[in-house]
Amino acid sequence: MQEKIKLYLVGFLATILVVFILFVVFSNLFPNSTFLNQTALVLKINPKTYSSEKSCPKPIKGKVFDDYFLANVSPKLSVPFDYVPDDLIKIEKSIKTSGFICLRKDTEENLYNMFMDGKKDGLILSVTSGFRRFEVQESILKATKAWKGDEAYKSVALPGHSEHQLGVAVDLSGKSVNYASTVYAFGNVPEGKWLVENSYKYGFILSYPKGKESITGYIYEPWHFRYVGVSFAKELFDSEKTIVEYLAEKKL
Repeated sequence: MQEKIKLYLVGFLATILVVFILFVVFSNLFPNSTFLNQTALVLKINPKTYSSEKSCPKPIKGKVFDDYFLANVSPKLSVPFDYVPDDLIKIEKSIKTSGFICLRKDTEENLYNMFMDGKKDGLILSVTSGFRRFEVQESILKATKAWKGDEAYKSVALPGHSEHQLGVAVDLSGKSVNYASTVYAFGNVPEGKWLVENSYKYGFILSYPKGKESITGYIYEPWHFRYVGVSFAKELFDSEKTIVEYLAEKKL
């Protein structure tokens, strides 16, 4: 009997050791992956926040907002906490996504065109995040802060300060990184490189480029793109400025 107990304990400890080693290895390969946040998210985020909605959210009845399409949201600038765009639609079925994702109509249509042209070049892209309610952003920040402390503010926007709430921002991934969400490796694979060179043609720009952390207030995020319209994206791309700088100069 004692021998069986010993064997059980040895097996149990060996399993824990293997899981720990795999976690450490994955952490080094993908230091900013949301996969590593899952434990915190599962434990800390109220499941009701991520409701199983079958349709995209609508603004509160009778509530009228300004059009925040080109709102300059940043760690210092925000939109109303209850802001919801009035033209959110579900992403086209032919676009690979991680669950039910909504975007503003123009954003979704141009995203579709970009994905289809990427496919012609042999690239398979996916969307891992789109529109987020204030409450969802709040829960993500709370969970990440429980794990990273104040470092969380460098990678997760305050509620009301996120481009995702505008309905025009997407987190992208691709086949080369096994469709993993928010990994630095995405910036070094064909899909990520293609987006940097071509996304502006479809109205998208990289919101948080490398080397601009002191300006944007956030870490480099090779997966986070924002739709600003084709002509504006071309201006922004040619200027080599961040969207925060450009919108401030335009006083938008």
